[in-house]
Amino acid sequence: MFNRIKKYRTERARRKLEEPDRISGGRKKWKLAATVAAVFAMSFAVYAICFAYKAPIVPQVFSNKVAQVHLVSPFEFSYTSDLQTQAKRNQIAERIPPLYKIDPASVEQSQGAVKILASMLSENRAEYDGAPESERAEICEDLSARLRNAARLAVNPDDIETFFKNTDDKNCENVFNHVAFALKIILRQGVYADGDKIFSGGSGGDMPRADIEGVSALHDAKALSETAARAELLDKLKNMGVSEAMALAIYRSVVQEVSPNIAFDEQKTKTLRERARNTIPPVVVKVREGETLLDASSTPTPIMQEKLRAYKNELAKRRELGKYTNAFRYIDYIVSLLLVSAAALFFVISKTQKNKRPRTVLIFSALLILNLAMERFIIHLSNAEYFDTNTTFLQIFAYGTPIMLGPIIQVLLFGSYTGFVMAILIAALTTMMIGESIVIFVLFLAAALVAIYFCDGASSRSRVILGGVIYGMFLAFFSFVISTASGVPISIAWRQSLLAVIAGSLTGIFATVILPIVEKIFGRYSNIALIEYTDFNNPLLRRLQIEAPGSYHHSVMVSFLAEHAAVAVSANPMVCRIGALYHDIGKIIKPEFFSENQGGGKNPHDDQNPSMSALIIKNHIKEGVELARIAKMPAQVIDAIKQHHGTAIISYFYNKAVKLAEAQNANVSDPMQALRDAGIDESTYRHEGVKPQTVENAIIMLADSCEAASRSLKKVTQHGITELVNAIVKIKVDDGQLDECPITIKQISKIKQSFVFTMMNMLHTRVEYNNAKK
Repeated sequence: MFNRIKKYRTERARRKLEEPDRISGGRKKWKLAATVAAVFAMSFAVYAICFAYKAPIVPQVFSNKVAQVHLVSPFEFSYTSDLQTQAKRNQIAERIPPLYKIDPASVEQSQGAVKILASMLSENRAEYDGAPESERAEICEDLSARLRNAARLAVNPDDIETFFKNTDDKNCENVFNHVAFALKIILRQGVYADGDKIFSGGSGGDMPRADIEGVSALHDAKALSETAARAELLDKLKNMGVSEAMALAIYRSVVQEVSPNIAFDEQKTKTLRERARNTIPPVVVKVREGETLLDASSTPTPIMQEKLRAYKNELAKRRELGKYTNAFRYIDYIVSLLLVSAAALFFVISKTQKNKRPRTVLIFSALLILNLAMERFIIHLSNAEYFDTNTTFLQIFAYGTPIMLGPIIQVLLFGSYTGFVMAILIAALTTMMIGESIVIFVLFLAAALVAIYFCDGASSRSRVILGGVIYGMFLAFFSFVISTASGVPISIAWRQSLLAVIAGSLTGIFATVILPIVEKIFGRYSNIALIEYTDFNNPLLRRLQIEAPGSYHHSVMVSFLAEHAAVAVSANPMVCRIGALYHDIGKIIKPEFFSENQGGGKNPHDDQNPSMSALIIKNHIKEGVELARIAKMPAQVIDAIKQHHGTAIISYFYNKAVKLAEAQNANVSDPMQALRDAGIDESTYRHEGVKPQTVENAIIMLADSCEAASRSLKKVTQHGITELVNAIVKIKVDDGQLDECPITIKQISKIKQSFVFTMMNMLHTRVEYNNAKK
């Protein structure tokens, strides 16, 4: 009879598959249209956040670093070159010779000194002439001392005596008037220090030619060196018509007045040169379309860097005026569309059903937009004009952007796959926003993989923070290596590395802060939050322990089985553990109707018909979901409650109904007809849950059935447990209960092996203990 029932089910399933699924086809069309619309909307949002009204990014270059980027101007523009203008003005200013002036005080000082000398000679002549020969030397010494104080002349007493002997009252004043005139002539021409190349080198020398105010430009014919001026003074004195002894005495007395008196006129020279600078108009540089702005094989010069800044300003100006923006907008939007489409395709082809849920896509989109908005804000600050100094803030802050904030949260909520997809999108878009090469994209992506590796499956906040720190250290080390190898100054490279470590640490901390908010808003919980529900003092578990102790013990055993199996197949053991602990909380409502809680007493199902008993059994799923929702349990727990039976048939009461139908319709040869005559529908005896959608819930389903069936074993042997597990898994597979979850044959095999091993240890026996004889 049961073989005929099985054939009937197979035939019914075949007919259902052959019928045209028009309703399903219509839903698929609407689903496809909605997906395409969502992709375009999301790509536009990504474009708006990353590229709309964004200041142009020009590659950052250093004077001692090879550019490694080839940049060509896509349009013609002109700009005023401050560097070239300054260079040209400096060149014209250098042609203006330095202006010197003769110090008039030197002339006046020399005239006053000679006048005092002549006056004091006249005043003391009478005393000298009337004094005896023995006292005249003392008079000359006294006069020498007074001249040193009055005129600051170092006149030798012997020379004073020569003055007295070679002059008289009538010609003394005349002689020294000629001396004063000779000094005046020489000092007015200008005297410069010996060896001064500005004056001695002439116009053909290396030094710039100098002009002296009040003297012809041919200063080398007038201005004299100190030695030449003193020689000319001696010649003039000898030609005065006095004796040679008198000429030499005068020379020795006034020669110290012949000293350099030409001073640099800084203010007037600066004025003349500034006037010359102002005659040069600003230099306007015209950059033609297709002209190379940056050569990948050359080291940028200051003029090239200025040209890049001008190109950046021109880009900003054209964006504001609406010129030359369409190409940029189209390219940026196309890239955004391709990246979002790639992410959407990942969700479509993903074998994991939870990745296709709207809530997963919604959380992914929200985290992506949040992360990109933070990236754009930081990049905008570092690229703003008030940061536009000689220090390349953009290149430093590129490593300080929180590119892993969203992916880390995504990994904690849904696993590494969706987190990795988000990391690819953010790394690519960040690289485009900062205008860097593919090297930076590879560095970001590699660092993201490091963070994902350490944060995947984390069940504590400290693990997440540690993952952020390691991510920052990885990024810091390789950014320093790449920067120094590329010729970036050490002062910039170490700042990049330091900021990368700080940003990585802050990313881990911010992830733990934002994670509870995301969990609360979207109702999706990470292992960090789920671990709180393992507390056996949880109100629901306490109720289950008190009101349905058999179900409680069963749930604990199922949690052990499921957790170990999840580890074996690399599923999420925390989800399996929590889901298994709470999967039967619906039995709290009517615990006496479940055999594990009857304790060998009366079975209330004996007084019920099979359909009513099946209804009571089925209701523990609905009641469990309701209790979980009232207690605001995580979505993973509610899914485990819904899916731990799937749509499996309640075989005990179904078989009981079949036997009753056969007894009532003994004359009917067709068992199917007998069931229909008795009004028995198979759906009445099937659970009204949902088939497992994830590997974790499939493990819980199999663990629940295996643990319950193991209680019927009379003798625990490995062979017996293996056959039991194989039979139960085969029933679930044949009944299609695992059709909607992405579980593989290899995983099923590992799950069975894990069940056998764990159950052998759970159901172990002990040796018999003989009571000691008294």
